[in-house]
Amino acid sequence: GTSTGTIINCKNTGDIDGFYEVGGIVGEIPRLKDGATHSLGKVENCINEGNVHAAYIEAGGIVASISSNGEVKNCKNTGDVFTSKDAPSKHVVKVLGTNTEMLHARVGGIVGYLEDSNVQNCINEGEIYGYNAIGGIVGYSKVNKSQWDDVSYNKNIGNISGNDYIGGIIGKS
Repeated sequence: GTSTGTIINCKNTGDIDGFYEVGGIVGEIPRLKDGATHSLGKVENCINEGNVHAAYIEAGGIVASISSNGEVKNCKNTGDVFTSKDAPSKHVVKVLGTNTEMLHARVGGIVGYLEDSNVQNCINEGEIYGYNAIGGIVGYSKVNKSQWDDVSYNKNIGNISGNDYIGGIIGKS
C-alpha cells in the first residue's frame, strides 16, 4: 500500500508477493499531490521478517519506493528481497512499454528506490537479489540537484547478487 503518514514500531512476519513497489512494511511513500515537492511519510523502528518478491520492479525489505523528504530510521530486515536474476524478456518489455533497465531492478534490503530521502540506522540481514540496481540497504538512489539522499549509519550483512550495479550498501546512484 501507500503511506504519507508515520509508521512506528511495526513488525511483519508474512511473505509478500506482488508485481511492483512491493515492501515488507510499505509499498510506496510518494510525493504529496497538488504540486507539493515533499512527502510526509516516515517509517521508524519497524522489522520485516518475511520474504519480499516483486515480479517486475522495486522491492524493499521495509519500503519499496520513497520520494522527497521521506524517512526510514532504525529498521531491520531479515527476509530475502528479490526479483528475477534473469534479463527481462523482450515480450514483457514490449507489453509494459519500458526498457530492460527498468525491470527486475531496484531491489534493496531496506529500500528499493530512494529519491531525495533518508535511510538511517538500519540493518539488513536478508539475501538480496535481482538483475539490475541491487543493494544491501538501497537498490537505486536517485539524486536530484536540489537535494541529496542521506544513507548513513546503516549495516548490511546479507548476501547480495545480480547482474549490473550491485553494492553492499547502494546498488546504483
